[in-house]
Amino acid sequence: MEQSKALAERTGDPHALGLATLWAGGAAWLRGDWKICTDLTRQAELIFRQQCVGVANERVTSEVFMLAALVWMGELHKHEELFPQLLQEARGAATGTPKPLSSCSRTGIYSCSPPTSPKGRTGN
Repeated sequence: MEQSKALAERTGDPHALGLATLWAGGAAWLRGDWKICTDLTRQAELIFRQQCVGVANERVTSEVFMLAALVWMGELHKHEELFPQLLQEARGAATGTPKPLSSCSRTGIYSCSPPTSPKGRTGN
């Protein structure tokens, strides 16, 4: 994981850095290191949000890992604080564009399905 992050940093590509950070968080998830997972996936989400375009899937993946890890740590108050904000963004409140998380229910983040646009296409 450290090698992939170092390589991504050397390229200077924020998307590569975001992916390396996201999947380091995913590896932490698989180990059950919820705090590390939360920190890394939040960091990845911020990289995608602030430095990349066209990365809705990467952002949503970061957000789902982060929110689920918060639940596993028992940080329900933090989950309750973040989820409505992320859901509002996903529904396009800020940009007017629906995002994949927009069809998630408050309690069913694990059963999210992408919304369908008026033309029948799925996506961001």
